[in-house]
Amino acid sequence: MSQADLEAHDERLKERLLSTEVGLLNTLANIASLFIAAASLLAMLSPCVPRSYFLAIILLCTTVIACVLFDFRFYRRSYGSMAFSPKAALSDPSVAQEYLDELARQKARVRESRRWKKRREKLAYACLAIVVALFILVIWRF
Repeated sequence: MSQADLEAHDERLKERLLSTEVGLLNTLANIASLFIAAASLLAMLSPCVPRSYFLAIILLCTTVIACVLFDFRFYRRSYGSMAFSPKAALSDPSVAQEYLDELARQKARVRESRRWKKRREKLAYACLAIVVALFILVIWRF
């Protein structure tokens, strides 16, 4: 396998990974939206259930959607600036070195942001688990 083939293969894998991440974030946002809709419908149809349950469900789902939006912002910031390499980098070694230095700085910033992204992802999963538990509690108790 030549160097160009390896780079093309790596690029395809990165593209697949990114599209998978975007798909996961879309799914999380859709699930949270469905929970908000279900909580709203349940609140409207069952007056005996305390409103605090529904407010908690909506607040937790809103937190999930906010985490998803912050993750989309992370991807846009991280890969938006790295996606375009200057054409002069192919012919001028000083431009190429400057571009590589800038990429190294951006990768360091992305590494720190990735830690926050993982924390937001864990928070989103925890919120969805609590929402499911609240729904089960509402169905079981009322």
